[in-house]
Amino acid sequence: MSSLRQIINITVVYRIQTAYFGKYLLYQILKRRIYKLNFEESLKKLEEMTDKIRRDDTSLEDAIKCYEEGLKCYNECNEILKNAKQNIEVIRREEA
Repeated sequence: MSSLRQIINITVVYRIQTAYFGKYLLYQILKRRIYKLNFEESLKKLEEMTDKIRRDDTSLEDAIKCYEEGLKCYNECNEILKNAKQNIEVIRREEA
C-alpha cells in the first residue's frame, strides 16, 4: 500500500512540476514575441531615448526611465546583431 502512495505522490509532484514548467515556457515565448522588436525599431527607440535624456527639460525620473528603456533596446539590438553574425558565419562555413 505504501508503494502505491509513493507512486501517486510522485505522479502528483511530476504533474505539478510539468504544469509549472509548461506555463513558464509559454510565458517566456509570449514575452519574447510581444516585446521583441526588429532591429530598426529598437535602434529608433534607442535614439529617441538618448535624445530625450539629453534634453534640458527631462526630469531625473524620466531620464532614469529612458535609460532603462534604452538599455533594453540596446540589448535587443545587440542580440539581433549577434544572431545575424552567427548566421553569416554558418553560411560562410557552408560555402567553404
